[in-house]
Amino acid sequence: MAMVFDLVNTSKEWMRNRAGVVDVVEETAEALASRLEDEAEARLKAMRATGTPVTVDSFTAWVQRFEAEEALKRIKVGSTRSEPLHHKQLRGKIDTLS
Repeated sequence: MAMVFDLVNTSKEWMRNRAGVVDVVEETAEALASRLEDEAEARLKAMRATGTPVTVDSFTAWVQRFEAEEALKRIKVGSTRSEPLHHKQLRGKIDTLS
């Protein structure tokens, strides 16, 4: 009986190899979740490595969003300053020599 079992398994394996069929292995829920998490992490890592391509349109859109955010911040703070801050003003230090 064992010999018949071996013959059947060997013939099945030969037919699968001949047809190019791979055995389907079912994943457990944990293995599936782990694999999906690893794939998502790999995609994110690849996206970070390449970055976002900067075009004139994407840069213009970013500048508009940034200026809108800054305007909202100024409104919340109550500042009426409309000109950009200079580098000396950004440091927060008082320059007494100039």
